Amino acid sequence: MFSKMLSVFSPCPTNALARGMACASLALVTTALPHVASAEYLGLIGGREATPERSSKLSAELGIVTGELEGEDYQNIALRLNYLYTPQLVITGTIGVGELGESDGTPFGVGALYHLSNQRISDAIEIAGTASYHRGNYDLGITDGDINALALGLIVSGVKPIMQNGMAWYTSVGFQHVNVDVSALDSASDFGLGAGVLLPTGLGNAYLGFEYFDSLTIGLGIRYFVY
Repeated sequence: MFSKMLSVFSPCPTNALARGMACASLALVTTALPHVASAEYLGLIGGREATPERSSKLSAELGIVTGELEGEDYQNIALRLNYLYTPQLVITGTIGVGELGESDGTPFGVGALYHLSNQRISDAIEIAGTASYHRGNYDLGITDGDINALALGLIVSGVKPIMQNGMAWYTSVGFQHVNVDVSALDSASDFGLGAGVLLPTGLGNAYLGFEYFDSLTIGLGIRYFVY
């Protein structure tokens, strides 16, 4: 925990080697977090249409997100489960393995998608609202620290596929708030947008997309319709 780290050094350990490792880790988090890059920081990109009925009751997906934060490489490989609770509501759960520069983490989270089936903006599009919360414990040199992320957004997709093979598109806009469990560090909030395509497969679908929150994140994944 960052709180444990602060109790060990103020602001960094007196030992030269420990001080260098801890201060470098703190500097990485301090500079990277104000420029969060994914609509679900610590999670996956949207990778879905706004219409839950086009999926199965239960689906599982494996995805990867990669990008750059303030010159540091960022990557997250995650498994996401999706459960169609009602015809309009999807509940999700995510667990993954992430890297932020030289720091390794184990992020996990929960989320929801609600299809706004009664929207009157256009008959050619579907709209859904999304919300998610993710938490990750990262190894920061000589100690561990927790990062928390809350994301809210909208997904817009077409009513009909854009190609005969069933390829579909989606766009997203969102807001996220990221907090680190260190009293000396400020929280980060930002708006962003994204877009992607989905292609049906024999057992589900695959997706590829990007999201931009002050820096570019690229993600892809494959979704399996369990039942």
